[in-house]
Amino acid sequence: MLQKNNLIKRNTTMKKKLNFLCALVILVVFLVIFKTGYDFGAGIYAGIKTVQDNKNLVKEQKKKGTPILALQKGDFRLINLVPTKAMIQPDSILNEKTGQKIPVAYSQMIVQVNEKSNTLNMVITGLLSFIGSICVIVALVYFIKLIISINKSTIFDWKNVKRLRIMGYALLISFFCITIPPLMDLYTVKQSVALENYMINPTFLDNIKDLFLALGCFIVAETFAIGLKLKEEQDLTI
Repeated sequence: MLQKNNLIKRNTTMKKKLNFLCALVILVVFLVIFKTGYDFGAGIYAGIKTVQDNKNLVKEQKKKGTPILALQKGDFRLINLVPTKAMIQPDSILNEKTGQKIPVAYSQMIVQVNEKSNTLNMVITGLLSFIGSICVIVALVYFIKLIISINKSTIFDWKNVKRLRIMGYALLISFFCITIPPLMDLYTVKQSVALENYMINPTFLDNIKDLFLALGCFIVAETFAIGLKLKEEQDLTI
């Protein structure tokens, strides 16, 4: 009886630890989703504000009869940079507090690669971003289902194998959805832009950790599957 009570206490403690760790994982995922949503919303707000400010500027210029300076249009891409001569020939920017120019080196920049907007690129990027977000949500839902199953002491089960595989596929698709747009931008920029004193830094593998998470899910799923097959074979032998 004492041994049974100790076993129950040990299982309860392990479940509490698992629940705590899973709660932390879910919290981190929600923070990532919140940051992504915030950045997306901030980008939309900045775009709307820029267009509105441009309209107001054009109206003022028309009233004053001055030359109209409209919003610059074209295909703009975000690139990351590595300065090659930052200490020898630095760029400069105006410090509004002192009124003097100070040396700077850019690590990120938006450049125009074409005078016409690339609607196809915008559609593809938006679609991939949407698919990637859906896949992350799917992975999170199946992760929660997996934790609920484990809490019910149902660990080595074919349903959990299926859940792990779905998580793996969802994270794998999400990785490609996140990786393809920067790769497209890099190819386009390399074809038309070469910056003096700067080297373009590829960023399409910055989210390689998502690929490791996907592969980890597949490995755990196959480990569970092998264990279940061995158990079924032993049961048939007996």
